[in-house]
Order: sequence, then C-alpha cells, then structure tokens
Amino acid sequence: MRRDFSLSGRSWLLILLLLAVLAALLVPWPDVEGRLRAALPDDDDATRGPAAADRPLPGGGTAVLSRCGERGTPRPSPRGTGEREELPALVPGGHGYRDPGPRGKGRARFTLGLSLAPGSSPLALRAPVAGGGFTVEVYSAHDFRLLAAVRGLSADVVEGPEDKLVRVPRSGRFTFTEKQRLGLRLELPRAAVCPGHDFADLMASDPVHSNDTQDYPVFVVTMTDPALREHRARVLGTSPRGVSDRLVWVSWEPEAGEAV
Repeated sequence: MRRDFSLSGRSWLLILLLLAVLAALLVPWPDVEGRLRAALPDDDDATRGPAAADRPLPGGGTAVLSRCGERGTPRPSPRGTGEREELPALVPGGHGYRDPGPRGKGRARFTLGLSLAPGSSPLALRAPVAGGGFTVEVYSAHDFRLLAAVRGLSADVVEGPEDKLVRVPRSGRFTFTEKQRLGLRLELPRAAVCPGHDFADLMASDPVHSNDTQDYPVFVVTMTDPALREHRARVLGTSPRGVSDRLVWVSWEPEAGEAV
C-alpha cells in the first residue's frame, strides 16, 4: 500500500526555525556593537566639538582655532638655554575684559598687562616690541583644554597707572631697565576665542566664586625676539648659539609631580 508522506505547515515552520538558529550560531555576524561604538564620539571628541580652521585676523596675527579643545601643558618646553632663568622675565600686571554692552559705546575688549624685567643689564628692543612675536593661549582650569589661542600679536608699550601709550623713541628702540619698567599691553581678539566660548569664560572659576588661582583658566603668553637671545648670551657670557630667544609667562602651573 502506497502512502504519501508530506509535512504539515507547522512542521515546516519548526524546521525553518531550527535552521535559523543554526545559522545564527555558525555564521559570523557583523560587530554591530563595535560599529556603534565607532560611530559615537569619545570623551575628547565630545569635549572638543567640531574642528575649526585657523584664520588671519584683521589687526594682525592668526587665530589658532584648529587646536580648540585640545589638552595642553601650561608651560611649553624650552627652546634654548636660559629660558627657565629667573631674569629676564615677563611680569604679570593683570588681565580682564570690558564689555560696554549693547547700549554702550565701543566693543568688548580683553587686554593683558605685563612688564618686562630685564635684570641687571638694560634690554633694548626694536619697535614694535617683538613685532608679531607674541602668542597667547588660554586653557581651562583643571583639565587644561584650549579655550583661546592666537599667534603673531604685537604689544603696545605703556607707562604709568593709566597705561599711557609711549611714543617710539627716535632711535627706534625701547629700552627696558630695572628702574624704568615699561609696561606691555596685549589685546586678545574676540575671534581668537574658541567656538562655544566667550570672554566671560576666560575669567570664570570652576567652582564658581573660588578664591584659588588653580580654579581659574590658565593664561600662557610667549614673547619671541632675536634681541632676547643676544641679551641672554651677554648675561651668561656665552655664545648666542643655542640660547633661547623667548620669554614665557604662565599664570598658574601645577606643582612638580602633580598630574596634568
């Protein structure tokens, strides 16, 4: 007697289900989780935000926006002998901003005041002082991420409590001595502040209303001038070769051994 052997629809469904389970166990599937992790930004990317491009500034210099959000160290590595010596030095005189607001006259301005301490020997610098040789960088407190950066700035020479502008001498050089410490005034352009930040962020503490210097943004100012190399070489009694032509001022630095 002949019998027709056929499977019911339910049996076929069970067989297909078993085949699907075997395929899931044997076939190497794509790393979906890994792809998702790769598509999501890491902590650094999330902090830095979208990359911006460096751009020249109307008054001279370049806003270094391509480094916005990068972590840095407060003091750059020395570029020659004598850079870490006590003198000559940039001496801080205060920094901050003034914003007249929408109803006031003028624009918001952020200025940094410094003086130049040459040491026992006078230091003559051609005008404009370190023409285009100043850089300013501002880092966030604690994690030292770049908030603002500009290179190629020039400084005004000022004197007195009102920072009166000093005229260029006939010699074309300003002479800095210990008895007559002429001041230097730098202006940080608004365009040099990283996207998502403003002048107020450069003065804000973390936590707010803190009395500790380490809770405020860190300012790093460098000044480069060939005359500094010659001056240092004379003081050290050595050849100018290998001597640093730069001065560095840092508003706050971690103590030795402290993590940055």
